[in-house]
Amino acid sequence: MDYLQDVIKAFKQLPKVKDEPSFLAIANFPNRETAWQSIFAFFLNPNKCHGFHELVLRSFFEAIGKADQNLGGIQNVKVNAECLTHQGNRLDLFIQGDSYVVGIEMKVGAGLNNPLEDYADYIKGEAQGKEQYRIVLSLQPHGCTSDFDNLLWSKLIDVIKSNMDDYLSTAHPKYATFFIDFINHVSHYQGDQPMSQDEKSRHAFMQKNHKEVREIIIAHEQCCSTIERKMEHLCRMLKEKFEKEGMPIEDFLYRFTYRGLSLSKFCTSVNGVQFYIQFGYTGDYKIWLNPYVPNKKDGHLCQKVRNQLKLPAYYNCFDETIEDEVEAKVRAIITEFTESSTVTEIAESSTV
Repeated sequence: MDYLQDVIKAFKQLPKVKDEPSFLAIANFPNRETAWQSIFAFFLNPNKCHGFHELVLRSFFEAIGKADQNLGGIQNVKVNAECLTHQGNRLDLFIQGDSYVVGIEMKVGAGLNNPLEDYADYIKGEAQGKEQYRIVLSLQPHGCTSDFDNLLWSKLIDVIKSNMDDYLSTAHPKYATFFIDFINHVSHYQGDQPMSQDEKSRHAFMQKNHKEVREIIIAHEQCCSTIERKMEHLCRMLKEKFEKEGMPIEDFLYRFTYRGLSLSKFCTSVNGVQFYIQFGYTGDYKIWLNPYVPNKKDGHLCQKVRNQLKLPAYYNCFDETIEDEVEAKVRAIITEFTESSTVTEIAESSTV
């Protein structure tokens, strides 16, 4: 296995690739269409407090090949989101200017299954002689009807970036940061961001060592399976021993997944108070056990038990003495619940 150690050592020497998530990614809304729609509507409206004025509106017309469109009185521009048509459908964005109206249907991930004909009829009805534009704004090309044209985010963002320098001096610093983060997020989500040199180095390394990397991945998966079987065994072993001693096991799950973690647990009760013993494993292939009660507000009482017993952070799954160590510790936990004031505190807390 020395050759695998050499591969791991070489991988550790590669430069770290910076993980710089956008604010949308941090908020867990990376591809939420309504979030993109709200942000885009804010910056599209030249009268909002972002200070970019008509940057996005001007860039939009330039991107659809209408750079000569007269924007008219900027103060008269209105941008409405989720605009209700006469048939009760919702058009994502509707823009009204002195001499034009624009209807935009935004697509982030979903397919184009919208009532475009109804949208087109609504836009035509609201135009009242003004220039009208009907656009599907999307990450990937969509085959639109003759009523709508397709504009890609990539093209719009390229135009915005080329025009941005003229507006940065007037933009509010806070909103400039938000806007740059947003357009970088859209570009990244679209997958057209150029790779950094560090990313290229990592990809080249993975290509060169793909066989060894796959071997390490397989070994990792086998190790995880071994640990899961060990947790299952420990859980079954304790359940069987305690049941033979007359202690009721009220709930038993030898293997389940919660929040991406593989776990095993069983539930028993002491003096009428339920508590669980739960097993899991760490990222470095070691097992931990954790006593807890179903009522979250009593978590501090279980922490008290953990502190009093000085529970170890983990157990070595491959240690031959792990069964004896875990059994002794679980028995100590049960004793602590039985003989200390913890159970009384939990019982009293449950009645409050």
